[in-house]
Amino acid sequence: MYATQLPHHLVTTAPYGARAWCNASVRKEALVEVRQTESAGRGMFAAKALLAGEEIFRVHPIVVHPTIESQQTVCFHCLRPLPQQQHQPSTSKGQDCQNHHKFCGEKCREAAWDSYLQLQSSVDLSDLEEHCRVTGVKFPLVIGRLAFLCLAGQREPDALSMLCYANIAQPPREWMHEYGLLRNALERGMGSGFEAHQLAFLTEEWYVNQLARLHLNAFKVELVRPLELGSEQMLLAMADCVTGGGNTAYGACGTGVYLLPSFFNHSCDPNVDVEFPENNSTMTLRTRRDVTVGEELYITYIDASAAAGMRQKELQWGYGFVCQCSRCVEATSSTTQP
Repeated sequence: MYATQLPHHLVTTAPYGARAWCNASVRKEALVEVRQTESAGRGMFAAKALLAGEEIFRVHPIVVHPTIESQQTVCFHCLRPLPQQQHQPSTSKGQDCQNHHKFCGEKCREAAWDSYLQLQSSVDLSDLEEHCRVTGVKFPLVIGRLAFLCLAGQREPDALSMLCYANIAQPPREWMHEYGLLRNALERGMGSGFEAHQLAFLTEEWYVNQLARLHLNAFKVELVRPLELGSEQMLLAMADCVTGGGNTAYGACGTGVYLLPSFFNHSCDPNVDVEFPENNSTMTLRTRRDVTVGEELYITYIDASAAAGMRQKELQWGYGFVCQCSRCVEATSSTTQP
């Protein structure tokens, strides 16, 4: 998940009864259930004993969007990395104004067109995209796609309402600026598939509510990128293997929001792994060891291989809590002993 600093760390859990969109492949026999924990709000628990390596469920995102840096190299719809030869401007249907949109195949192209791109192709988002490129922020474009999905009737404006959120006493000025860029772009596009009354949901309050949830629930979609023999990327990846650096063939291609995975709490010693086995935005959660019935299921929000002090700092900075998992408790005890 993303660790991004918030102006105020007070996390609120949304009510169980709130509506939300979910598309998950779940077995007939329930493997997990959501319960209230003693100190961390809601959590996900094993409804039956699970074996190591068992798939809990496979789920599609409520909304997903590629990073600015990846828009030329991944599918605009599912984020699947594209072969090097496809890194060229598209001239397909609906791309006259948005020729930077590329797809891994016709299935994704048609799905995008039918769900949001037909409306988006008539809207100039260049100001918002440039803002995200200069500042490095990712969430405004995710909210922009959610807005188009709402306009197209593919999502309800309250699609994220079941997710926990950070209480923001005073939204930062930057958030309001980003809202203005999105709102102005959509207002300029009115009459090309949607009218003014359809934008009634797009208020400052709605925008802030989405950001408050993204800051705590957004996942990095990290995928394997293809490397051409002899390319600069391959040479860098080979160098990383020797020096122990980060693998340049693997990294965040985009940002996704997923309903069920957002109910998992954090541990630096998780018993569940987040995977993207199809090398696109479809997420699978799989046990990394045997789990007993009634045991809480955890994922890690950060790089769990980092030192304890770094982990605690990142969790406090990005999520507003002090981790009390067994690894952190043990590390704290060892540093306080005489």
